[in-house]
Amino acid sequence: NAETDSGAQVDLTLFGVEPDSFLAPSLSAGSPLGAPAGTVVSETMREREHRAARNHEQIIAREAVIERERQHLADVDAESVRARSQLALLSCRADDVAHRLQETRAQVAAAEAEEAAITARLAEQDAEVTQTLAQLDAARNDLEGLRATYLDHVKRASQTAGEIALHETQRAATESVLQRCREHLERLERERSEHGARLEAARQAEHAAAVRLAELAGRLVTAERDRDENQRLLVSRREEVALQRARLEGVGERATLLDELERRNEGLTAGVQQVMARARREPDGVLGDVVGLVADTMEVPMQWAPLVDAALGPIAQYVVLRDDRALQAIAAGQIRLAGRVGFIALPDVPASPYTGLDLDGRDGVLGRLDRLVQPTAGMQPLIEQLLGRTWAVEMLEHARQLRAAGLTGVCLVTLAGEVVTADGTVIAGPKDVAGLISRRTELRELRREEAVLRQQVGAGEQEVLRLHENIDQQQVALRLLADQHAACGRELADHQVVCRTLDGQLAQFDDDAAEVQTELAAAEHQLEALAGQRDESGRQLAQWEAHVAELEVAVQQGEGQLDAGQRQLHEFQQRATATRVEHAKSEQRLHGMRVQL
Repeated sequence: NAETDSGAQVDLTLFGVEPDSFLAPSLSAGSPLGAPAGTVVSETMREREHRAARNHEQIIAREAVIERERQHLADVDAESVRARSQLALLSCRADDVAHRLQETRAQVAAAEAEEAAITARLAEQDAEVTQTLAQLDAARNDLEGLRATYLDHVKRASQTAGEIALHETQRAATESVLQRCREHLERLERERSEHGARLEAARQAEHAAAVRLAELAGRLVTAERDRDENQRLLVSRREEVALQRARLEGVGERATLLDELERRNEGLTAGVQQVMARARREPDGVLGDVVGLVADTMEVPMQWAPLVDAALGPIAQYVVLRDDRALQAIAAGQIRLAGRVGFIALPDVPASPYTGLDLDGRDGVLGRLDRLVQPTAGMQPLIEQLLGRTWAVEMLEHARQLRAAGLTGVCLVTLAGEVVTADGTVIAGPKDVAGLISRRTELRELRREEAVLRQQVGAGEQEVLRLHENIDQQQVALRLLADQHAACGRELADHQVVCRTLDGQLAQFDDDAAEVQTELAAAEHQLEALAGQRDESGRQLAQWEAHVAELEVAVQQGEGQLDAGQRQLHEFQQRATATRVEHAKSEQRLHGMRVQL
């Protein structure tokens, strides 16, 4: 009820105004638990703006009606004074006025019923607009998800096609190796047959002088045996060095890849990349107190790196500050961040060590994470603050048993990367990509292994060089023995040298043939493996291409549905606007009738 200037009470409900409509709507308590906070706030703001605009229109219309009613009441008061003086003269016309009054009241009732119907229809149309907006938002979210999945499948199909091309290249190279091995083997067989015939002739000539030079022949055999042993050892060491070089190359490539990821700040958010780049670029600026990321404040053994990644989560890329100058600059608006960034100021970290529950010795407990990592200089309090309440356990079953025993206030991480938070929440499942700490730990381990391999390769090459020198020395000794044979008989010495040379060549032919056979078998096995891998990659490529085609159809359908929903929304909004205009006209007609009444 509103009071007029003359003190009369006017019931606002007679004009279709609900008292609650002047109150601002609050956030709905029935929002879905799973809806993102930004979506809920956006929908709530749109609803509030829509209702506020509608209430504002109603308030203006009702205030105009109240003002007219007040003026009309003043006129009626003045008219009543004059009417009293004319009452006697108008008594004869009372019957006619009563009849007209009854007709006017009937018209007013009909107008009020029409206005109520228009108001109800307007509310229904507003509800349709709101529902359509919600459906459009859901359709947009679904379409974005389909597009992301489509791009991922296209990328996977491209990778699979690259693998197929690589397999074809490897297959061609392996076939070339097979052909070369077969030709080499045939050449070795021909040469061995020729050397065998020459050896037989040399042995027949040698037989006559074998008794006289038995002692010298024994010495030559011993020398040759030593030389052959050194040659076999040389081949073995060469193979070992080749394997070590291959391993060193693989380790170097992997380390180079990880270095490239680190250089490109792969895995870091845009805000963190911005802060770290500016800190390196302006060491004396407002970000000069940046120490680094949380991942830079510790060295983690490889076996614990996945557990620390799982325990820290996004905290691993929080920025560590020596003081709060950067935070003050952000608060003052001097730094505009490109994304969300977590900051940890060292002065805010408690200096006293954490003295909480001690779970050492419990079933399945491996240790507290802050004790399993090595903090960098001055970062011990920060590591205790971040990991002092986190314990490593063997399996999720052990973590659940500890929670069931009443353990609270600590976080439990399993060897499989499952996390049981302090409030009992269980986080399980594989991670999409390796964590920042795991990647850096792997890079350190690879660099260490690379140094060891380089040392081993260097030692192997030195040994190969030493074996070469030994063999050369043995060859010199053999030549000296041959010279000694010349004193006993040039012809016998020549036959002995020929025999032993041919023996060595035949043995070398056998060794070379064995190596070629081994290489041939390995190439054939590799060729079979490459054929299987190529077939498997072909099947995977067909599957990815089928998925991509399905997703293209789904994206097109989603875009069509979104366009249809937008057209429907535009239609609903036009209908609601027309209804509002009709509602305003109805209110004007009703006001005119009430004035007449």
